[in-house]
Amino acid sequence: FLATFLMAPESPESRPVRALKLADLLVYERTLSTLRGKRLLPVVATARKEAIERCLSRAMQSALALLPQTDEALYLYTQIGEDLVQPNLEGHVVLGRLETLKRLSQGSEAFAGMAVIVDELGRTLEYSAWNSMGDIHLLQELAELASRSGAWPVVFLGILHQPFEQYAGT
Repeated sequence: FLATFLMAPESPESRPVRALKLADLLVYERTLSTLRGKRLLPVVATARKEAIERCLSRAMQSALALLPQTDEALYLYTQIGEDLVQPNLEGHVVLGRLETLKRLSQGSEAFAGMAVIVDELGRTLEYSAWNSMGDIHLLQELAELASRSGAWPVVFLGILHQPFEQYAGT
């Protein structure tokens, strides 16, 4: 629902757009004003029991297909592919790749921001609780990236399907 709205706000007849307009007219108007008739680049993943770094890297590769295939975009795609075969992918590397993706998408006429959405985020939390791999601090860094994104918004949404405490207890 949210992904549909953020990634296709230009359709005033879509169910998410109508729902937001009815629920909160001010938020609806501010969102449309911020997006200026464009949409957010979808960096969307359904998590597996894997490190958050791998989950986000797969999502970035998918998002790159929506951008113009410049030399820099193709190079980033290759770098992410190489990252994914490394046994220990570090959070700062993934964050750097995400910042490069943000910069590349800023040059696109189609997008006014970026939406990083991880469904089943708890799977990465469970993985990190049971393994020594995965840097949960990366979630904090993503939140900070979003909070300082300014006029070109980065929205980060992690969807948990049970209370956070249950993931922490595993």
